[in-house]
Amino acid sequence: MTKIQSSEVPSSLRKTLKDPMYAGWENSTIYRNKSQDEYVVEILSGSTAKTYRFDKSGKPLTDNKDNK
Repeated sequence: MTKIQSSEVPSSLRKTLKDPMYAGWENSTIYRNKSQDEYVVEILSGSTAKTYRFDKSGKPLTDNKDNK
């Protein structure tokens, strides 16, 4: 995974991140996984960090373990 700047986020993902659920993403830590073309956004909320994964088109991804 490669750390990227918010300015490097593709427009398709920017549209998804406009949702209030992702408030503060502009100041978050963002990673790009080039081999799988995925993005990981870690948003700090107080002392808690929330991590979100997205595909290259901005669609949220979920892990199978979270869907049980």
